[in-house]
Amino acid sequence: MKKGYVIALVLALTVIATGVVSCKKAATTPPGPNTGSLIQTDGIITGEIKVIKSMPTGYPWQFDVLIQTSQNVGDLKNPVADKVGQVVQFGTDEQIELFKVGQIITAHVKLTGDVEVGTHLYIYNIK
Repeated sequence: MKKGYVIALVLALTVIATGVVSCKKAATTPPGPNTGSLIQTDGIITGEIKVIKSMPTGYPWQFDVLIQTSQNVGDLKNPVADKVGQVVQFGTDEQIELFKVGQIITAHVKLTGDVEVGTHLYIYNIK
């Protein structure tokens, strides 16, 4: 009988030790590249609206904007800092009737979404 108790005790301690090591490892392991939320971003752009179209999913509207200038906002990462001179697609839920193709706008832009679900550029406070 003593031998049975010793074996059971050894097995129980092994299971407990394995669980503790796994928990400790999980707590100290940083998330991989495809998990977690995004860092906060923001930028202010001026640009020309090249395309306005409705979207079947996600944001109701897509604006394609030729970026003319791009400014940082404080210490936040500017998601379009390197896009000056390029046409960039943005999602928005702003009132579409206020804008037209060819119009020069100033607006804030940021990266939205989630690394797991997908990311999108969002344009807001359009003037």
